[in-house]
Amino acid sequence: MYIESESISESLVALSRLLISEGFPASPRDIPTLELRGVLIRIKDPRNRIVCVPERRWSASYAVGEFCWHMSADNSLEFIKYYSEAWRAFSDNGVEISGSCYGRHIFSGGNASQWSTVKNLLRSDVNSRRAVLYFADPGYDLESAKDVPCISNMQFMVRNRKIDCFVSMRSNDLILGYCYDVYFMTMLQEMMAVELGLDIGEYTHFVASMHAYCDKLDVVRNVSSSAMSICEPMSPMCCVDEISTVLEVERMLRSGDANGLNLIGNLSEYWKDFCSPLINKFYKKHGCSM
Repeated sequence: MYIESESISESLVALSRLLISEGFPASPRDIPTLELRGVLIRIKDPRNRIVCVPERRWSASYAVGEFCWHMSADNSLEFIKYYSEAWRAFSDNGVEISGSCYGRHIFSGGNASQWSTVKNLLRSDVNSRRAVLYFADPGYDLESAKDVPCISNMQFMVRNRKIDCFVSMRSNDLILGYCYDVYFMTMLQEMMAVELGLDIGEYTHFVASMHAYCDKLDVVRNVSSSAMSICEPMSPMCCVDEISTVLEVERMLRSGDANGLNLIGNLSEYWKDFCSPLINKFYKKHGCSM
C-alpha cells in the first residue's frame, strides 16, 4: 500500500480515507482497532511538517515540546507529561518512559552516540548505506512492558547532494502518533542535512501496522472528509548549534521561570519562531496572560 504526498497533511487525509475504506479489525491486547498493514508513505517536502487539517486538532506546543524531550535525551515522565498527561499510562515505574524517548537511544554518549557515529560515517563516505540509527532493543519485555519503541530504525542516504530519510515502524497510531513522529523524524533529517552541508531530500515512512483505536474513528472520518487549509512548509533550518539554547529555554519555561523568555532574544529568527509554541504553553500552563 503506497501513498505519495507533498506534505504531512496531505498524507494524513489520504491515510484516513484508506483506513476507513480498506481497514481491517484487529485487537492487540484486547483493544479494538482498525488497521492497515504494510503501508509506505513518501513525503516529497519534509519541511511541510506542520499539520493544517483542523479536524486533527494538532498541537504545535506538543510537537515542539516532544522534540525538546527527545533532543535532551531525558526519558523522564515528569518532562513529557508537562505536554501531555497521557504519557502517565506508558510508564512502568511512574518515573521514566522506557522506550519511546528516541533521543535517549541516539544522542546519549556524546561523541560516541549513534548520531555522531552516523554523521561521521557520512562525512567519510557520503554514499554509505550503513548510516542507520536503531531504536529497538531486543531486551524489552514485549509481553508486559507498557512502552516499547514503535520506531525500529531510521536510515539516511545521500544521493545527488540531497539527504533522503527512511523510517521503519512496527506500529503507528494514525491519530495519536503519526503526525508527531513524522514531525520529529523530518526535523532529524533536516538537522543531519544542515550538519553535513547538504540539501534535504524526500522522507519515506514504512509502517507494518498503521491503525486507529475504534474510539477515535469519528476523528478519522472527519479527517478523511477534511478540506485542508493551505499548507506552508517551515523555513529552511539554520544554526543547529542553537538547539542547546532552545533546550534551555524549554527547560526554564516548563519550570515556570519567565527568564527563559529573555534567552529567546539570543536566537536566530528560525529558532525564535520555533520557540513560539513553548511561549504559548508557558502562558497557558502558568496562568499568565499575554
